[in-house]
This record gives sequence, structure tokens and C-alpha cells, in this order.
Amino acid sequence: METTSQTTNEHTVVAPTSHEFTPSQLEKLSRQPEATRRLIIKEMSNIARERPESLPSFIHEVLHFCLLTTNVQPEPPEVKNFWRVWATLEEGKLIANHAINRDLLAVNLTEFIEVAEANGYGSFDRATLSELLPQSRNPMFMSHSRSVCSRCTGKTVRCWIFQRIQA
Repeated sequence: METTSQTTNEHTVVAPTSHEFTPSQLEKLSRQPEATRRLIIKEMSNIARERPESLPSFIHEVLHFCLLTTNVQPEPPEVKNFWRVWATLEEGKLIANHAINRDLLAVNLTEFIEVAEANGYGSFDRATLSELLPQSRNPMFMSHSRSVCSRCTGKTVRCWIFQRIQA
């Protein structure tokens, strides 16, 4: 396997230039994100200059590496419950998706909490939701406290923005 190595202050970073990563290389790279990032940028520049036809393959390797080394935690139960209640309220037309783009969800958190409580879905703590909703993956969190022109009222509403994930 062809490899590229770079020595940092404390570690030697080894990045394969084929599609295979050994477990020890993955472990070493994942512990050194800044050195790994610098090495990837340097290697991409070299490849673009010397072997441009290999650049798509290298980008594929980098994405594969990112997938293998990303520590994906399960979505918190509070987030799952939020989306379960949201779906029920939206289906019953009790709450509005303020987004004009149908692929997005624009959620006014204050409105959601009030409507959920008024319809017997329990009390949602705003601070907890604010802390945990950025971990939402389906729908995928994009932004919070965004001013949007509501497709329902035509007025500006502060919303959390999520991308619907097509199954």
C-alpha cells in the first residue's frame, strides 16, 4: 500500500493513498484531526498538480476516512420525541411548518412548545431542546434562530431550520 507520512510536533501521521485504511492508521488519524486536515490539504494540492486524474479517487478516500472515523452518537431520545410529537401535530394541522421550500422544516420553538402543551403532549423544556436539537439527523439540523418569511402568515418568524431527509 502506498502511503504518505508527515511528522508533526508529537506524532507521525500516516495517510494511505489507496482505498484501504488499516485499523491502526484509522485510530492514529482520528486522534490527530488538525494534523490530518493539514496532511489532506497538502496531499490534495500535490495530487491536483501532479496527478489530476487521481484527485476524484483521493477525495473518495478522504470521505471514506471521514465516515470510518466519525463517532456518530445515537440521536437523543428527547429529539426523537420532539419529532414524533411534531409529526403528529403537523399531520393534524395543529402546527405550521413556516418554510416556503417543502424540503425544509422551519420550526418556531415557542409555537411548538405552546401547541404541544395545549394538546396534551406534555411539557418541553426550551433549554433542553436548544441544547439537543442540533444533534437531529432526520430531519437534519441546519440552523437556529433564523428569520424566515412564513409561508403561512407572510410575516417574519424566528425558526429553527431542518432539512427533510428523503428515505
